This record gives sequence, C-alpha cells and structure tokens, in this order.
Amino acid sequence: MKKYLLSILVLSVVSAATAAPLRQPNPIRQHGKEAGMMLDLNKVSLGTLNDVEEKKQYLSTVQLEKQRIQNYMLRQVYENAYTLYRRGDFQRAQEMAQTILSIDPNFTKASTLAQQAAHMGAYGTISEDEVIEAKFQEANRMYDSGRLVEAQDKLDEILTIQPHNSKAMAWQNRINREIAQEYARRGDVAYDKVNYQEALDNWYNALLIRKDDPSLVNKIAQTENLLRKQQGKRRYGRSYGLLQPR
Repeated sequence: MKKYLLSILVLSVVSAATAAPLRQPNPIRQHGKEAGMMLDLNKVSLGTLNDVEEKKQYLSTVQLEKQRIQNYMLRQVYENAYTLYRRGDFQRAQEMAQTILSIDPNFTKASTLAQQAAHMGAYGTISEDEVIEAKFQEANRMYDSGRLVEAQDKLDEILTIQPHNSKAMAWQNRINREIAQEYARRGDVAYDKVNYQEALDNWYNALLIRKDDPSLVNKIAQTENLLRKQQGKRRYGRSYGLLQPR
C-alpha cells in the first residue's frame, strides 16, 4: 500500500512540476528508476547465499536501502509542498503533505505543514504572522511552566513554517542549553550515587546538544572505564559465588 501511495505521490509531484515548475531539475524524476529497482530487490532469489544468517543480513541491507530512498524522496516532495505553501497554493500543499503522512506518519514537518496549510486555506483573513505570534505565546507559556521539550516542539512548528525565523532559532538555542544543563546535572547526581550507567546515559544526552564540550567527553571516558571495572568485579563475584545476581 505504501509503495502504491509513493508512486502516486511521485506522479503528483511530476504533474505539479509540469503545471508550475517548483525546482529545476526535479530530483524525484531523476531518482525514480533507482527507487523502483530498490523497491523490487526483495524479490531477487537468495539461493546463492550460504546460510540463513547471510540471507537475513542481505534482506536487512535491502530494507535499509529501501528506507533510505523513501526518506530521500519524501524530503524532496516535502520541499515541493513547502514551495506550494509559500506561493499561497494552500490546498495543493495540504494534499501533498497529507500524502507524505500516509506513507510516513512520523514526518513531523509534513504534519505541521498540513495543519498550517489547512488553517490558512480555511481562515485566509488571519495572517501567517498572527499564527506565528500565537505559537510563540504558547511556547513561552510552556517554557515558563518548565515544559522545555514541549516548548521546543512548538518552536519546531514555527521553524517549519518560517525556517529562518531568528527569534525562534535564538529561543531554541537557549532551551537546548538548559536541557543540556539538566542532563548534565542528572548525570552528576547519578555519578555521586555510583550509578555509572545512569550517569553515562544522561551525559550522552547532554553531549548530543553540547557536541564540543571537552569536560563532558572526559567525564564520559573516565566513567566508562569505571563502569567496565565495576561490571568486571560483579562477573568475577558471581563466578565464584561471592555475589548474588540481581
């Protein structure tokens, strides 16, 4: 079903590009043949592979490649949908975004775009700036109540509609720093309790945001070494009946 929908979506993008060219050249048309080939790879005979494990690995590789191509194509379709939205063609933008969601329900940008296009199409008297300001107020309320992740999600919606909104980007950076600080704090608390795995989990989450923080990198390296020693002692104790397994 998804394969059928993806084919329909590609055809709709091609027809949209014919009626009003959005991007030149159209990358979806260039990669259509490649996608078709990869989507049929699972039909190839696997008789030449040596064992079941090799066949599993091969099929896993094929599935990953199919997913990679689908993701690439959906991103290109989304760009075209966003261009339609910016041109004021809210109906076609909404339809294209909804089709993306029928293939990948977790495509959050397409979800936001579909909602925004529907809103602008139904309430054309309300300007986009008014919608953006309402989202800022909601994000601010969430931030004030300590709901940082939800505030981030609301800012993501703003940046989906206006990718270069400097106010939203500045707020995102500020909230990211605060989220990273909280993860680092939780990691420190866990470390003090000699819960090294929990400390590492929190510090790695902080490192995803503070990618160039040498102090975090050092903490993680030292704590991983401590965790290996701790686990080694537990295995040794269990081997000789000194510790009871948890």
